[in-house]
Amino acid sequence: MAFYSVKYLLLLVVLSARYFIIAGLFFYLTQKLFVAASHKTVVNANPRFKKQIPFEIKQSLVTVFIFALGGLNFVFAKEARVSQIYFDVHEYGWAYFVFSIFLMLMVNDIYFYWTHRLLHRRRFFGKYHSIHHRSKVTTPWTSQSFHWVESVINVFIAVLFPYMFPLHPTAYIIFTFVAFINNVYGHGNHDFVPVSFRNRTPFNLLNSPSIHGYHHENVTGNYGLYTNIWDRLHGTYINPDERKA
Repeated sequence: MAFYSVKYLLLLVVLSARYFIIAGLFFYLTQKLFVAASHKTVVNANPRFKKQIPFEIKQSLVTVFIFALGGLNFVFAKEARVSQIYFDVHEYGWAYFVFSIFLMLMVNDIYFYWTHRLLHRRRFFGKYHSIHHRSKVTTPWTSQSFHWVESVINVFIAVLFPYMFPLHPTAYIIFTFVAFINNVYGHGNHDFVPVSFRNRTPFNLLNSPSIHGYHHENVTGNYGLYTNIWDRLHGTYINPDERKA
């Protein structure tokens, strides 16, 4: 029990540091250091709600506690040997190592699309997802600002990964960092891809701050996480450059 308590505390420290360092750095660069350049990339120029950032940080710390439990599950799966976690990269090869990262991202993308649409159902939106949507103008701090129930839903698929297919710990760590950085950038309210490129492949298939910013401002459409492929397939994609709010 003491072993898992120490691991959980360590995970809390690591995930908290990750949130404050990466989200804080992105916020500082766009809001403080490169303000003049940032005016050209801003997605939504409207003002934030009063005390938005303290609110987002408070909710994000709740998320950190939930996500740390997800990380603790990985530790348990590794120690108890009840999963498909392996340690020698050569056991499956480097090609599979890279593929496993893309597999997690793909499965997470599909999972998030459908759970996100579910959270937009009237019975769930007001109780849970509205906390995240309180931020119509997003910031990097919005990236983990969820109701605890939504945090549980979001981390659930990652909890299953060690049991679904062979997984190297480093691949899992890379996946979590890619997912987090994508979320910070997607909520950063600054789109650094020039407008002339946004409707060209591959940029038109990837989610962006512009696409997700439209979702936050209008509370509809664009439910994807990493890509907008599932939005396009199911008729929920809205091009923010063609349909301005």
